[in-house]
Amino acid sequence: MKRNIIKVLALLLIALFSFSGCKETSPLDTGEFYSYDLTKYVEVGDYKSAKYSPMNVVVGADDVEERIKSELEKYKLTNKESRDKAVSIGDTAVIDFEGFVDGKAIEGGSGKDFPLEIGSGSFIDGFEAGLVGKKIGSTTTLNLTFPKKYHSAEYAGKDVTFIVTVKKVYVVVYPELTDDIVSSISTVKTVSEYKTYIHDLLTKEFKEEAETKNLENLVSAVIDECKIKKYPKKEVKNYQAKLKTRESDLARQKDLTLEQYVLNSGMSMKEFNEKLEEAAKKLVAKEMVILAIADKEGIRLTDEQYEISLEEYKEKYNYISTDQLIEDIGEDNLRGQMIIDYTIEHLMSYMTSK
Repeated sequence: MKRNIIKVLALLLIALFSFSGCKETSPLDTGEFYSYDLTKYVEVGDYKSAKYSPMNVVVGADDVEERIKSELEKYKLTNKESRDKAVSIGDTAVIDFEGFVDGKAIEGGSGKDFPLEIGSGSFIDGFEAGLVGKKIGSTTTLNLTFPKKYHSAEYAGKDVTFIVTVKKVYVVVYPELTDDIVSSISTVKTVSEYKTYIHDLLTKEFKEEAETKNLENLVSAVIDECKIKKYPKKEVKNYQAKLKTRESDLARQKDLTLEQYVLNSGMSMKEFNEKLEEAAKKLVAKEMVILAIADKEGIRLTDEQYEISLEEYKEKYNYISTDQLIEDIGEDNLRGQMIIDYTIEHLMSYMTSK
């Protein structure tokens, strides 16, 4: 099986802690290398009997057509006005609207000639759905409720009435796929060649996605066969700090404080900190279990493996030199992550050969 040194724990971090919807992480953002007796923290179970079924990769005609459509969207005609079409998901409705709470107009809750993409989730739940099926020129009354954790405490959880008039409807128009268009947007010349190209591209993408998902599923299945006795405080706090830094960075990108960012996500700071701790413990558990299995299996990192992985890490995370990589991450942390990678590879080889 081809080696695939991958940042497994960072990928699991994304799956575990993604309320922000952002997929960015720092390279090699792993915990400290565990240098103490893991038997005090982990009881390794019968991990070789873990139930694990790898995903199969199948690219269908519908997948190809959907990708072609998304590619053509880059070259679509500007939204075309429709004079008789009812509002549908994906359309852009130009609306006038005004909101009322307790019979009084909401400050900032009105708009004229506002272009709203239906299905975008730009407004509160029920607003966009309430416009589906409405005709141009129609006026609709939407009786809705603000979320309990709405960013404006004044309206949080309150009933609200919106009066909405649909003035125009625009639909997305895609150009017909022709040889001329294909040659203008790709390196191939014909529609047939383009469909083959898209099929091959999707096959590669689906394989990479399946490989990542298979690794996540494998690690989860192995974890289920083991027992965590307790958590080392140092590593949990280490991950909590990194997770908090990550979310603080995302908040700054949106010109928000961390508190504003968290409240906008629908959580209280208490819930946020609890989520941080839960995510940190799950990541620590995965590191500890894999390293405990490495010890049980007698997996050791040879000098040759270390040098090979070092080069792979340098390329994967765009480091100019391995010296800079070592300086930034630390040799102990790098060796620990490499052992984790090799152990997961070892487990994957075993599981897929059963």
